[in-house]
Amino acid sequence: MLESINFVTPSIGFTSGPNGIFKSTDGGISWDNVSPPGTQSMLWGCFFVNQNVGLVVGGGCNGDGQSFFRTTDGGASWREHHENVPSSGMTDIMLYSQDGIGYGSSSGIIWKTTDGGRTWSFFSQTGPLYWQEEITNIKNSFLVPISGTDCSGGRDVRGELRFSTDAGKSWKSYQTFSSMFGSFLINETTGWGVGDGALVYYTSDAGVTWQNRNCGIEPNANLDDIYFVTDSIGWAVGQGIYRTNFVDPPKVKITASKPLTFCEGDSASLSASDGFTDYLWSNGSVGQVISAKESGSYRVLAYDKFTCKEAFDSVFVNLFRKTPPVIRLNRSKPIVCDGDTLTLSVDDIFTSYRWSTGDSTSSIKVAQSGIYSVIVTDSNGCIGETPGINVVAVPPIKPKISAIRNYTFCIGDSLLLTAPPGFTEYHWSNGITLPQFYTKTGGSFSVTVIDSNGCVGVSELTKVRALDAQNKLEILTPLPENIFDIPAAELKNRSCRDIVLHNRNDSLSYYITAPFLVQNILFSIPQSQLPIAIPPLGTISLSICYAPIDTIMRTDTLIFPDTCSDMSLVLRSNGSPIILGGNSECNIPVRSVAYTLGQDYWVSAPFPQPSTTNQVQVNFTSNGSHNSTESIPLAYFNDMLGTTIRTSDFEVTKRTNGERREMSGKFVFNTEGLNSGIYYIVIRIEDSVQVLPVIIEN
Repeated sequence: MLESINFVTPSIGFTSGPNGIFKSTDGGISWDNVSPPGTQSMLWGCFFVNQNVGLVVGGGCNGDGQSFFRTTDGGASWREHHENVPSSGMTDIMLYSQDGIGYGSSSGIIWKTTDGGRTWSFFSQTGPLYWQEEITNIKNSFLVPISGTDCSGGRDVRGELRFSTDAGKSWKSYQTFSSMFGSFLINETTGWGVGDGALVYYTSDAGVTWQNRNCGIEPNANLDDIYFVTDSIGWAVGQGIYRTNFVDPPKVKITASKPLTFCEGDSASLSASDGFTDYLWSNGSVGQVISAKESGSYRVLAYDKFTCKEAFDSVFVNLFRKTPPVIRLNRSKPIVCDGDTLTLSVDDIFTSYRWSTGDSTSSIKVAQSGIYSVIVTDSNGCIGETPGINVVAVPPIKPKISAIRNYTFCIGDSLLLTAPPGFTEYHWSNGITLPQFYTKTGGSFSVTVIDSNGCVGVSELTKVRALDAQNKLEILTPLPENIFDIPAAELKNRSCRDIVLHNRNDSLSYYITAPFLVQNILFSIPQSQLPIAIPPLGTISLSICYAPIDTIMRTDTLIFPDTCSDMSLVLRSNGSPIILGGNSECNIPVRSVAYTLGQDYWVSAPFPQPSTTNQVQVNFTSNGSHNSTESIPLAYFNDMLGTTIRTSDFEVTKRTNGERREMSGKFVFNTEGLNSGIYYIVIRIEDSVQVLPVIIEN
């Protein structure tokens, strides 16, 4: 480590530090060690008045006293002067002539020579004996830097600058709270001191006041020495080399990426000149470049770290305000009915229009679904675009009239005619304004419907016939609540009950060949009693049975076709639990009750329900508990009279082999072309049948 350097000619110079003192004769290209013998680790500062006469000093902090080594032959030989002040380490030295006055610095002490450094004596104590690394002197003024709170400056992080104007008789101390290592006097009252933490202190009143003038110094840079060649030109060194720059800062100029008059919504990039450390804009932004989006003046303050001064510039930005285009409709909603058009328009204040359809007028007419937008240009050349407006074209409305049975009924009876739900207005051809009504007369009927968008649909004519006849079949068995109850049966057993039927016709027989059960799973009609012919005005008994799988109350519907309309009968029954009892081997009474039986398969409800599409789906899953997985289920799509009008193949979607052979699949029925009404899906697998109602709305 080197602490001092001194050139007496452009080519001859000396440098010293704890590693010794070295001499260069080639302008610092190469160096030779010229240290006094045995002193290499104790040396610190040096000073030469010419190429032959000079001194190097060191020692004092380790109880070895202060050593002053003088040479008169350029370091070839040395003579030592020794002092013994405890705890004061020698650091620096200066001579005014080879035989005259000079001063030396050690921790808290100034030394003086009057014979060119041959002998030395105590001159002044600057304060506590803290590390004092440098000395600078002009006439009676002295300035020294202080580091730490001990001989070597290694204890505590603090510092001082000590100034004397009376030849060391008194001293002013300025606390810097950071170690100080270098000092320089410009004149008797003006000086500088540097140290750790980028400290560069300046005084012009002999140390009464100090200012930290560290403009351009890197933050936290540690500085070791300072030297001036004129009042204004100097250098500070340490962690970096810094030169004074007491000049005006460079000018800052704002440049724009485009002309400063532009359309609202656009922006211009404003860039300040290079070479500054910090930029602060009048809108609060920081950084060299900002984006200007509003009208007004934009001013930048740019900070120059080399002069610690600010420069500024400003520009004015002018924006053309845009009138945003708004699409207007000729009705309240962006809805267009079948066969109609919707008018879309914007104000005619713009110079050009470009619709998403390619049209270039201020208004257009549309009849199709889609998202429509328009781009406009105003007189300033500013472009605006509307958000897309979603226009929905309502497909043709074709309502179909439906009835819960066929359109033929007997005089004295009535038929419920129903229009599709979901409309706001209904206008029947007979003046009715309800979604449905009962008619007791025949004729042709149509309905006009209006939806919430005001779109209109008209149905085709539906012909209804009122026959001059009556149904033949009459139920004589009393039916409380119009329900036929069958006595409960124990699980795994069957319970049956007869119902008495009468033929009211006096000339024609009534035939029962295939009475229709809607679900046909738990309720059944023993087939051995069929077919049955009821003679005119005759009466018979029909047996109906129930085979429970649990104790829940169940129902089904039995339908008898007849002359004018079908007759339906609600069946109801439930199962009774299986109760088993006895004694265990320990003669303890044991009782077991079964409330349900297992089920071999599951069938989902038809979906969608009601169906407004062209297909209906039913899912089927077998649990693999018996050989049902070896049998493929069959499915039929029947009308109200039990006539099969559609079939569907079973599509297997999953099959599992192993101890439980499970199987999943689906039936899909094509319902295109079917009239609106109630239909039934019949699922058969081995000896089981399940019937599922489904509503079709086309």
